[in-house]
Amino acid sequence: MPPTCFTLKPLSLHFPFLSHLLPNVRWNQTTATTTTTTRSHTSSSPTSEPIKTDEWKDSSASTEFPLYKSQLHCLLQRRGLSPESAVSARLFKPTTVGPNRRLPVLVYFHGGAYCFGSPFCAEYHNHLTSLVAEANVIAISVDYRLAPEYPIPIAYEDSWAALKWVASHCNGQGPENWINDNADLRRVFVAGDSAGANIAHNTAMKAGEEELAGLELNGACLVHPDFASKEGHVPEAWFFACPDTSGASDPRINPAVDSRLGKMRCRRVLVCVAEKDWAKERGLFYYEKLRKSGWTGAAEIVETEGEGHVFHLFNPNCENAVNLVKSPKTANPTHKKLPLLIYFHGGGFCIETAFSPTYHNYLNSLAAEANAVIVSVDYRRAPEYPLPIAYDDSWTAIKWAASHSERGGDEVWLNDYVDWDEVFFAGDSAGANLAHNMAVRVGLEGLDGARLVGIVLVHPYFWGKEPIGKEGDNIMGKAFAENLWLFVCPSSSGSDDPLMNPVKDPNFSKLGCKKVLVCVAEKDLLRDRGWYYKQELEKSGWGGVVEVMEAGGEDHVFHLFNPTCENAVAMLKGWLLS
Repeated sequence: MPPTCFTLKPLSLHFPFLSHLLPNVRWNQTTATTTTTTRSHTSSSPTSEPIKTDEWKDSSASTEFPLYKSQLHCLLQRRGLSPESAVSARLFKPTTVGPNRRLPVLVYFHGGAYCFGSPFCAEYHNHLTSLVAEANVIAISVDYRLAPEYPIPIAYEDSWAALKWVASHCNGQGPENWINDNADLRRVFVAGDSAGANIAHNTAMKAGEEELAGLELNGACLVHPDFASKEGHVPEAWFFACPDTSGASDPRINPAVDSRLGKMRCRRVLVCVAEKDWAKERGLFYYEKLRKSGWTGAAEIVETEGEGHVFHLFNPNCENAVNLVKSPKTANPTHKKLPLLIYFHGGGFCIETAFSPTYHNYLNSLAAEANAVIVSVDYRRAPEYPLPIAYDDSWTAIKWAASHSERGGDEVWLNDYVDWDEVFFAGDSAGANLAHNMAVRVGLEGLDGARLVGIVLVHPYFWGKEPIGKEGDNIMGKAFAENLWLFVCPSSSGSDDPLMNPVKDPNFSKLGCKKVLVCVAEKDLLRDRGWYYKQELEKSGWGGVVEVMEAGGEDHVFHLFNPTCENAVAMLKGWLLS
């Protein structure tokens, strides 16, 4: 491989409960820890009539909860049933959502032996509130109908109906505006505890048989799941909730006998067990059978010492409950999967290297903060190797990295730790130019074994014949930008070369990702070009989301020379939150 790649991985490889399922989410710890005046709210019985978001108030206080918004909403009306029989849910959304930002969706199924419990009881209200505040997700807590009045499989049918209702928002025309405007239906997760974990599993199984158009089920989290034991013992509550069951040979309660187990429709499963829980061995047995079933996803198991069944619901502030939500120890660290960032350094295509102290230090910080594996590409530079050699080298490096997706590559870190559904490109200055052009190439040619989620362009080196904004005011800077391009790419047609001016590229709208973050600096000559890129990308017909982050009072690649300054730290955090 012509370019050399410098690979970094984070020092800590803890596999957080939520980051395992939602690897792109950055926890909102400030919001969760600094708000001390909120009061818990226990809702009355669910209603089948929708309540507008801005009308929901805490009945015990006159102000709206600051951590989240919550809503009761009728998901659908069942034909032939009275309004009282409608499937209901509680919807939670973080109060603060960035512009044009899409959040993952967590569909949650409460426990209670299939015959009691509700999303509207205090335990689940508080638990889901914490999850939403920590994970910055939209949560939908489903109020399925309960046995014995409504025996199994009605709870499964209601839960599947709820997931189909979520999918109905895929074109932005669904009945719930929160989901239309803020949900990323390519990142949907199911979760539950006890009986709810059983329902989450069976819902994921159903998704393997019946595809939901526009919805991607990424993962399932099963907390203290209610399944049959290794010896075939079935919980008594199951027979009460499901009178027509065949017992241990029923795959709904005993996944070990399900020949379809390997076809479950999600890429990740996290199983949580507790040391003193009667269901512990059942969770471990499920995990073992899933891994041996031929299912191709990544399974993880977490055990909490010294605790019993669903302890986190009854003592949510204890250390173990907090750790369960945030970052528990995992029982099989070799199966952790982390996002991959492929980084292209700057330097006008002619100076700097992936091994220089500037980039070494910066990417070390980034790997530690993002908990990601980073491949920093050392492409060949002009004038000895004029463009397009740097583009060719960068593409070769990307293909080399992706060759590890089947765990047969020559780099152990990439084989063992990378989640190939969470790949990102990034770069600064000339490196941002490379990151953009590589994303276009992914859009045109694809990337076998990997999914490019997004790109981050920091102070991108783009230009054009026609000045944008204040570019014409800086005569020397304008001349430098134009002449540097011709120096590193002597065969170019000039500043409107599509490699240099993306707007002139007929393939601009074919960018092979759905997220773009552009970082600009107020005093940077390239600032207006970054904003122009966003404006034209939005108008191009590309179907993704592009955001711009501007650092006031700063100049070109300031973060590399003063990485600890306030704006550099803020920009790094902005990367992680985008």
